This record gives sequence, structure tokens and C-alpha cells, in this order.
Amino acid sequence: MQTSIPPTHPGWQPHPNATNHIQQLLHSVIDAVPLASQVAARLTTTLGVRLSDLTDHVVVPQSDAARNELLTLGFCHRPQPGAPNAYTHDAALLPTVILSPGNRTRLAIRVDSIVDFLTAWHLGPDHTISGAPGSPFRIAQIGVCGHSEFAAVERHGYRGLVPPPVDPAKILCARIHAESFQRRPRTTPAETDQLTTLAALVETTISDIGQDWTCDIFFSAERDYWRRRCTAATAEHAAREEVGIGWPDRDSHAYFCSARTFAPLVAIMERLGLHRREWIDSPDNLYRVLVMEQPVADIVALIHTDSDSDSPLASPHTSSGPISSWCAAHRESPLSAGMQRLACRASLHRPSPDSGLPARPADHLLAELPFFKSALAPNPVQDPARCGTSTPTRNQLERIERNDGYRGFNREAIRAIVREA
Repeated sequence: MQTSIPPTHPGWQPHPNATNHIQQLLHSVIDAVPLASQVAARLTTTLGVRLSDLTDHVVVPQSDAARNELLTLGFCHRPQPGAPNAYTHDAALLPTVILSPGNRTRLAIRVDSIVDFLTAWHLGPDHTISGAPGSPFRIAQIGVCGHSEFAAVERHGYRGLVPPPVDPAKILCARIHAESFQRRPRTTPAETDQLTTLAALVETTISDIGQDWTCDIFFSAERDYWRRRCTAATAEHAAREEVGIGWPDRDSHAYFCSARTFAPLVAIMERLGLHRREWIDSPDNLYRVLVMEQPVADIVALIHTDSDSDSPLASPHTSSGPISSWCAAHRESPLSAGMQRLACRASLHRPSPDSGLPARPADHLLAELPFFKSALAPNPVQDPARCGTSTPTRNQLERIERNDGYRGFNREAIRAIVREA
């Protein structure tokens, strides 16, 4: 018998000193490497995406002073394959810092596809890619000036800094399973059959390619399904394709679940390696949000559900709150409705009217704190000629601006999102 799970709140706090240290390292490369400066400027002006939101890791010259400063700022020694002197900050949303022999400082940004990024920036075959196509990790040096280096990495459920040896047959196997996740049944009459099929697919994939890689391709398929159902994501996706980044700045994946699908979805998430990080109660106590995280695949999921007990896992019956009402109207998020929302990190600062930049529709601001801002991207009016008689979806794109390394969420913003949905 399951016992009630009390809410746990890590008590996330801003970490301005650690963030300022990282910003200084980033700007030392951005100011020195022209291509890094160009990429940073274009991402900010066209998408509102800051280079810091894409930063995967920073490599700095190794020294006792550098190590002691990281430890003082709250970083912990977390060795990774190919990076024995890697340091991460468990309490702040900051990139990994790697201490390395030599005198070079490297800023590496993360993109969904290195080939797409190099193509978008007209970087030819002289920019060598390390790592086989389709493997869990690829890296390319894309700009060097003096002792500063600018690089791009592509990750699929792997935290190391060198490409792992991977059998080509395993890469093909991952591709086949990725297609299976994209084509998984979502509209069969019995919800239990769909979730049982998904759970079985997860188990098979894990046995073939491992838990972390499976988690990566599962959520890639989830984002793809969401994008096709979210009108706000269509233009955003096109803009991201022009600069070749994809969705590497993803912040969280949100699901709306009634009591029928909540427990099976959480079980699947846990099998994918996500752990229960914290509960967030709505201000009116009408629903709860379970925050789950997979650190290796860099995935955060927010599972919204109605609850009339300490643990929704102990509530098998159907509730009558706002989340269940949404599911009744739009179906369940794990099934045909798809993810309710994808949140991406961005700057919510808008260009001034005389900046010369193209005007963008104003986002719907939900929360504005010095270290956390949240806004919903406006959904364009659907073209009847394209969507026919289909009902407009309620899937959403959220932009979150995080400052000072703040990792938490905002109850009022979540409440506003549920109300909008």
C-alpha cells in the first residue's frame, strides 16, 4: 500500500555571485571570438535567447585558485567521462565548469543538431565534428581567437565531454526506437492500452540503448508532437530552424493528467530516470504539480493533476478540478492531447520601438520577479484553410527568463497558466 508523500520544497534561492562568475567567463570568449559575438547578437535579437541559456559547459585553465573559487561559489566536483575536473552547481541552473591543463578558455553551446547549426551559419567541412552521426555526443570547434574557443555540442542522454564508443548497430537501433515513439498510438479507444503500449516500448528501448538515451528520444518525440499541435510553436520553430539551434534551451515539459493517467505516467517517467524533485500546490489548493527531473538527459517535467489527498498516487478515482476539466475537454496530455506546454528559456526584454528590429507580438506576462519571469507566447489565429474543421488546440509555448541561476518555479505563474488553458 502506498503511503502519502509530504510536499518537499528544496527552497531554491538565487545565486548571483556564482552567476556573475559564469557571465565573466562567457563574455571573455564572446568578446574575443567574432563568431561567438555574432551568434549571441542574432539569437538575442531574433529569438530573445541569450547565449547563457544555451551554454553547455565552460573550460578554463586549471589552477588551485580557479578550483577554490568554484568551491567557494557552491560548485561541487563531479567528474564526467573525458572531464575528470568537472564542477557543477547543484543548487543553481548554471553550466558545468571544467578545469583543464593549458591556457585556453572554451565556451560550448548546446544545439539539437550540430549539422543543422553548422549549415545555418555556413560553416563548411573544415569545421570537423567529433562523434559519429546519431551518437549520444558530438562536438565541433567553430571559432578560435587567441586563447579563446567557441564550440557547439549535441547531446542525447550523455553528460561526458568526449564521444563515447558506440556500435553503429546501436545508433540504428536508437533511430528505429525514436520513430516508434513518434508513431506510438495515442487515439485507441482504451486509455489503459495506450499507456501499457507506451510502458512496454519504454522497457524495450531501455534494454536496447539504456535509460538516459531512451529518455532523450522519448521527450524529443513528445516535443515534436506538441509542436504540431501548438500554433505559437510553428513560427517559433521556423525562426529556430533559421539559426539552427532547435530547442536546446528547453526549461520544462508540462503535462495535464486526470487521476486515471497520473499514476501510470509518473511510473513511466520514473522508469525513464526522472526523480520526484518537489511538489507545488496551487494557491487555491485545487490542484498540484509534481516536478520531476532527469539530470543526465537534462529533462524537467511538470505533471499537473487534481488531488484531494496528500498523494495523487493514492487517488485512483476521477476528480472534478480544473485539470480534470481540461482533460475532459481536450483529452489526456500523455495521450492524444500531447504535452500541454513546453517552456523555453529566453529574455523577456523587448526591443525599443526605434531599435529597427521587427515587431513581435507581446507575450502574455504571468510573473515578473528579478530572478524569474514567465510569459505565454500568443497563439496566432489558425488559418481555416489549413486546419479545416478541427478544433483549435490549447497547447502552449511559455518563455521563462531565469536570472541568478534560479532553479525554482512560481506558483502564481502556474496558476495563471492553468487559468489560461
